[in-house]
Amino acid sequence: AMKDCLEKRHSDETILLDFNPWMYRKAPNLTQVFFEELSRTLAPYSSALASGFMQYVDYILSKENNTWIQLGARLLPQGFKAKSTSEQYKFLEKEIGKLGRKIMIFIDDVDRLDSEELIELFSLIRNSSLSFPNMSYILTYDKEYVASQLQNKFDAHTYRYMEKILQEEYLLAKITPEQ
Repeated sequence: AMKDCLEKRHSDETILLDFNPWMYRKAPNLTQVFFEELSRTLAPYSSALASGFMQYVDYILSKENNTWIQLGARLLPQGFKAKSTSEQYKFLEKEIGKLGRKIMIFIDDVDRLDSEELIELFSLIRNSSLSFPNMSYILTYDKEYVASQLQNKFDAHTYRYMEKILQEEYLLAKITPEQ
């Protein structure tokens, strides 16, 4: 209902993205897939922003996963080095501002993910929605299932962890058999 309202009444003010992480369960990196989807969605509005997000995620993932790229970045002359993470962030922040629109990302069926996928998804949200302006995420999930999946990792702090990532919560009323 929220998405329909935004499409019908606020299409000039928002850019909407549906992201279903459970569809990419076999993907080696959910973060990479997310930024590819985001870039495709933003490309008609700003090619600079779309390519900027792809460069950002490539840089982040290469820094995390490839020691050869890390070594090469240290050995190459300054002119050949990629922009730092903070420089890339500033560029993306500026480009998002130029859009003049809010980016709303709908993530459905979060409760289809296992614990590792949930942690990756929450890290992705923490690192982009809390950082980039005008980006919001709307997640739908069964809270008890998600908490049970995160319990092994965060133990007694599971709900506190979720509260740090998921800033607003709207519970849906239980549907009775008559409804």
